Amino acid sequence: MIDRLCKAQKLDEACSIFEGMDHKVCSPDAATFCSLIDGLGKQGRVDDAYRIYERMLDADQIPNVVVYTSLIRNFFKCDRKEDGHKMYKEMTRSGCSPDLMLLNTYMDCVFKAGETEKGRALFEEIKVRGFLPDTRSYSILIHSLVKAGFARETYELYYAMKDQGCVLDTRAYNTVIDGFCKSGKVNKAYQLLEEMKTMGHHPTVVTYGSVVDWPR
Repeated sequence: MIDRLCKAQKLDEACSIFEGMDHKVCSPDAATFCSLIDGLGKQGRVDDAYRIYERMLDADQIPNVVVYTSLIRNFFKCDRKEDGHKMYKEMTRSGCSPDLMLLNTYMDCVFKAGETEKGRALFEEIKVRGFLPDTRSYSILIHSLVKAGFARETYELYYAMKDQGCVLDTRAYNTVIDGFCKSGKVNKAYQLLEEMKTMGHHPTVVTYGSVVDWPR
C-alpha cells in the first residue's frame, strides 16, 4: 500500500499510514522504508527522507544500495552536495558495497556539481572496485569532460569504450559525436553519425545540433 502511494506521489497519505502503524506489532520492512525514502527524496523532501533513513537504522533494518543511491542522488539534486558526499561515506562505513548503478549515479551527480577531478576519480574507483565501466559510465565521463573543456579526451575514451565491448546507445552516440566536433575531429563525427544510423539508432535534434555547428 505504502509503495503504491509513493509511486502515485501521494506522500502525505503514505507517511500517515506509516506513522499509524503499530511498529511493535507490524514492523515496516526494508522495502517500505526504501519506498518512503525514495518517494520523499524525489519530491525534494530530503530531510524527511533522511529522518526515515534514521528510523530505519533505529529499527535495525539494514539500508541497501538502493536506499543509498536514492539519498545520494536526491541530496545532490537539492544542491546539497556535502550531504550527498556524507551519505556515500556513511554507506562505505556501514559495510554496504556500492554497485555499478550507484557509482554511475554518484559520478554523474559529482560532475554536475562541478567537481571534475572528483568525477574522474570516481570513474577510476569503478575499476578499482572490480567493475567494468559500462556505456553509461563512459557517456557520463565524456559528456562531463566535454562540458568542462576537455573535449580532446573524447577520442581516447571512445576507443577505450569500444575496446571494452560497450555497445553505444543513442545517448552515447550523441555524446561522442559532440565531443568529436568540439575537439576538431569533425570528419570522425560524421563517420560516427553514419555508423549510428547503420546500427539502427535515429539521430535526434541533439545529434544534428552538434554537427550543424561544425560543418565539414
